[in-house]
Amino acid sequence: MRQSNGSEPDLPQCGTVCELAVIPLYDVLVALHALVAVVGFGALAATGAYASALRRSGPEGASAAARRYFAPGRNLAPYALFAVPALGVALLGLHHWHDLSVPYPWVGLVLWVVAAGLATGVSFPAEREIKALLAESATAPAGLPALAAGAPGPGSLATSTIGATCKRCERATAAATVCFVIALFFMVVQPR
Repeated sequence: MRQSNGSEPDLPQCGTVCELAVIPLYDVLVALHALVAVVGFGALAATGAYASALRRSGPEGASAAARRYFAPGRNLAPYALFAVPALGVALLGLHHWHDLSVPYPWVGLVLWVVAAGLATGVSFPAEREIKALLAESATAPAGLPALAAGAPGPGSLATSTIGATCKRCERATAAATVCFVIALFFMVVQPR
């Protein structure tokens, strides 16, 4: 595209040629930032949803899906939420730190700190406890009354423990999900 005098092509308003190369990187980082947020917080919300279903059904009535979800092993997807602020800082840097003076990155960071605190302090430990309690309830010998076998049974202490643990996990993940939704609103609207 030529200028009105026909001499040189018009360049986008971003400045130097070096900055032009950053534009695709910025777009990729925005997409990655959004993707890891959705994966991390989505997995955290799924943990809360399965904990809620398990609390309502109890260990004896747990669905196959809930048992698979809380099977022994690591659930790595929620840990994606730890990449969210690092990618956010990278985006701020690529944007020459101009947005440090507006509220939306700070609101997002505060909400992320609250959500990450809930995840690491409440949800992740509760998930590990649920996994251990479900694994323990699965090892009870078949055909024996649950209390006689030492495994959790209806109304037993272990059943109430798994219910309380599921409730704790459920509440923490719900609060973290609310933080995510509010942060998402601020990131999209970017109030100045």
